[in-house]
Amino acid sequence: DAANVADDVVVRRAVRAALSRDATSNEINAGAALIQELQHESGVTRERAVELYCLTIMNWNEFLFLD
Repeated sequence: DAANVADDVVVRRAVRAALSRDATSNEINAGAALIQELQHESGVTRERAVELYCLTIMNWNEFLFLD
């Protein structure tokens, strides 16, 4: 349940699950900031903010293309 997990942990787990690698410091900071921004500025629920963050990962070039 993402509601009980810190933003940085959510980001780390999502990047690990989607990309099979550790998230960088910049990715952790940006991801946590996006989750907070979606909740506080866009008014979405915590659960939806985490879902939307996860969807962004699926649009990263690294997820879309194989080397």
